[in-house]
Amino acid sequence: MALAIVEQNYDHSVATQVAQDLVVFLHRPGGQSQFSVASRRQDIRDASIRELQLWMVEHPEADLSVAALARHVRMSERNFSRVFMAEVGTSPGKYVQQLRVEIARQYLEQTKRSIDEIAHACGFGNELSMRRSFQKVLGINPSDYRARFTSS
Repeated sequence: MALAIVEQNYDHSVATQVAQDLVVFLHRPGGQSQFSVASRRQDIRDASIRELQLWMVEHPEADLSVAALARHVRMSERNFSRVFMAEVGTSPGKYVQQLRVEIARQYLEQTKRSIDEIAHACGFGNELSMRRSFQKVLGINPSDYRARFTSS
């Protein structure tokens, strides 16, 4: 309700910025859960996992497979998957997908870059892969997301 008041008294772009700062959606699509992958770092006890998460945010286009991430923190794949799941509460693959979607959301909201360019910059490889991830995580495709969450 507060965001609706901000939008009414100012404009859509101000309300969208406030929503982003608060890590909430101004108008959430039906069935969409709110989350911030970045905020999940706060309660991580394992320093190597916290540092890895920061690195992943800075390098979403990198190879973020379980094997590559395990090498990055000098663990076996099996141990890494177990530790990551215990610390973060989700599998590495699901976390990477959510992280890439979150970063792509920011590009869609804040730039005029094409969806294909954004897909490559975020590590999806191509537009189709990004579209599938958006549908799975947010229940909306990237084009519709951009139309809904950018100010005109």
